Amino acid sequence: MNTSVGLIGLGLMGRPIGLNLLKKGFSLTVWNRSPSRAEALVAQGARVAASPREAAAASDVLIMIVSDPPAVEQVLWGENGALSGLRRGTVLVDCSTVSPALARRSAAASSERGVEYLDAPVTGGTWGAEKR
Repeated sequence: MNTSVGLIGLGLMGRPIGLNLLKKGFSLTVWNRSPSRAEALVAQGARVAASPREAAAASDVLIMIVSDPPAVEQVLWGENGALSGLRRGTVLVDCSTVSPALARRSAAASSERGVEYLDAPVTGGTWGAEKR
């Protein structure tokens, strides 16, 4: 598989999503505010990025699943934010739970950079993430 995937947010949902991506053979680059959360994924072959920007730059598809709207804003627009690293043609999948207004703002900022945006909040809880 040639598609490189980035994953930002390695909490209760993100970590099992990452493990499933690795099991399916995807090249995976991860980032989390607490670097120790990446250890299980690194043990399975993931690469750790130094920042959201670095994770974005290494990815054809960037999945973001962070805790709340302020975390989304920090990951996208903060210092070394992901938006500054996304390449034209990349797909940004936001699995975080955010307001429609923030989703539209994220989509507009992505579009300005030639990035496709998908608002895709997840359901199924940790059981669903682990079983896929």
